[in-house]
Amino acid sequence: MQFKVTFEATGFTNSKGLVGQTCTEHEAKGFTEVSLAEETFPKNVLAVLGGRIAEDDEQGAKDIHVFVCVDLLVEANSGEAAERLAPPEDLLTKISDLMSSGFDLDLEAHSWEVTEVEDIRGVQSKVYETGSDDTFWNSQVIREGERFSVHVYDADGDRRAEREASFSDQALAISFADSSVSRPFQRAAARVEALPRLQQQAGAAYTLHQIATKALHQTAGDPMHVDWAQVHQDVWAKAVGQDKQPATAILEAIKRHSPGAVTAEQIAAVDALAESRKVQKVNISGENVTRLMSMIFFKIEASEIEEVVSRLTSVHSEAAAASEGFEYQMRGVGCITDETLVNAEFVGKSVGEVQAMLQVALDQDNGADGKMPDYESPSP
Repeated sequence: MQFKVTFEATGFTNSKGLVGQTCTEHEAKGFTEVSLAEETFPKNVLAVLGGRIAEDDEQGAKDIHVFVCVDLLVEANSGEAAERLAPPEDLLTKISDLMSSGFDLDLEAHSWEVTEVEDIRGVQSKVYETGSDDTFWNSQVIREGERFSVHVYDADGDRRAEREASFSDQALAISFADSSVSRPFQRAAARVEALPRLQQQAGAAYTLHQIATKALHQTAGDPMHVDWAQVHQDVWAKAVGQDKQPATAILEAIKRHSPGAVTAEQIAAVDALAESRKVQKVNISGENVTRLMSMIFFKIEASEIEEVVSRLTSVHSEAAAASEGFEYQMRGVGCITDETLVNAEFVGKSVGEVQAMLQVALDQDNGADGKMPDYESPSP
């Protein structure tokens, strides 16, 4: 449970101007942020809420007796436990020094004590606020009981509840508030809102909708904590492997619709993924066709096929390959197996039909003799 606990100490001053000095809400927020970042808060202290210095009745110009009060947000099992909390004197003295800066103040030693405890369940208070000069959006962290809710407002001052979140940890809430007003977040959030419309589309866009929606459910809808690189890999694998979508359509769908493709770095990563999955045209000479046929018939290991293909095949541009005899398409090296060959000519054909087609190509290159070639491992 969380409580607002007021600590009070007494002291003396010769500075009349000290009376009425405060630790403002803004100063308390700044002090809290630094302490959370540096992890210097004492145990059970969650935040600084404010402070003030008051005079003990009407007095003269010297030796003015004052009360220094500091409000802290603390965690305790009960109100009684909060009342028994030992005053964190170092922290309280730092806040007292902040309020009395420029004035003289002589605090009585070890005079800090708890004077008031307030159960804050159901009570809302703003503990942080930030904004962006780029997007003109702003956000606030509102404490309500033991939760910290982030309220987000657009450039017109309208609250955007669909882009908000709630946290049990204040530091996480502040981090989310900072990111919620940034331009990349706004672009990502806009794409998250548009994802349901992809249900009406077909192909790679629909696949992106399915996989991205599932990933967002795992992060409570927060696009900044989704592993978008993994999402894009999963989309590519399904769109190619199961849906037989062309690479250009997959790349366009991810770049146009993915919440994880809004920054220059993210877009570059998508381009790199597309390049790694590129379908290349490969020209096969008669010698290489012989070796590849042997691999298919004798069902050698895929790892060995990868090694052989990488050594024996030469990659050409599409135009060059189209002008040179027998050719097929492969997705990188290592994808040729006894089960499938990725080729426009081979789509829908059985392994036997593919073998027959290769036999024709072999006969054209080497002359038909009716004999199946033996496979020999390539020399290093």
